[in-house]
Amino acid sequence: MISFFKKAYLSCTSMQFYRHVIHAPVSYAWKYFFALHAWVSIVLASVATLFIAAFHLGPFVHTMIEIFPEDLTVRISSGALSINKTFPYTVLLPTEWQVEKGPKNLVVFDTEETMQGAHDFMRYNSLAVVTEHAVYMRDDTSMQSVSVFLFPDSPEEVVVNRTQIESVASIILRYPFVQYRMYAPLLGVFIFLGSFIGMVLYRLFFVFIATCIMWVLLLFFRRGECSFGTVFRVSIFALTLMLVINVVGIALGLSFLRGWVYHLAYLAWISFIFSSLPNTGTMRTSPVHHVMPAPTTKKKALRKPAAKKRTKKKS
Repeated sequence: MISFFKKAYLSCTSMQFYRHVIHAPVSYAWKYFFALHAWVSIVLASVATLFIAAFHLGPFVHTMIEIFPEDLTVRISSGALSINKTFPYTVLLPTEWQVEKGPKNLVVFDTEETMQGAHDFMRYNSLAVVTEHAVYMRDDTSMQSVSVFLFPDSPEEVVVNRTQIESVASIILRYPFVQYRMYAPLLGVFIFLGSFIGMVLYRLFFVFIATCIMWVLLLFFRRGECSFGTVFRVSIFALTLMLVINVVGIALGLSFLRGWVYHLAYLAWISFIFSSLPNTGTMRTSPVHHVMPAPTTKKKALRKPAAKKRTKKKS
């Protein structure tokens, strides 16, 4: 754990650290890549779990019940809807839920002769518009696009009124799973898995595209040997600073740190890293050939034969 946070810190602050990265194996970068997104997913899931656990489901459900008109009955049969009121019929959005320049109606029931498609939706100033065969709803992300859902073509009749809603809500709220908010950690697990898988797939594609661009640029401008794997390893560790900038931008409400600006900043950060490193020609480690020394044998010193002593004969 300490090693991971040390790598995260050095990847944002130290160019000397990237001198080590360019010579490290690819597995070194892969481990960091998955660990980085795992930690980010844990933080997101933990924060979401705390918010879910702090949210009181009971008051919200009772507010929704009070919004539903007491004398309204909705029937759906064979994919067609009918109500016991005259079209168009409007259910207002509570005042405390309304925002400036936002919709003022919760739902409007109208005929298909009047509501002929998504292009007629905005004039209703509503979160949803219901016709005899479809439901038109604002998109959660942009609030400017419209999603359309058709009623299922089922022969069984479905009746919805305030009495039935109150009965179903009271049963659900009595369950220990809901009463003690045991759904919070379960939702936290799903949030962790969803965010981890989504971020890994998106950023893996993101890093791959950035690596291809930087690899071509480095080969063209610096005319040195630079392997694709070297650029890929550096691009993975360069993600850390971009994640920090992304979090700070969201916290401060800086919307310009998104889209192409974010992508160009990422490429600029990788370029700065490589400009601070030695020439790319030195980044490809050459194989080292080990020459085995020739076997040596100890030579024994040859002894000269001892000279024979000559003896003189006495006369």
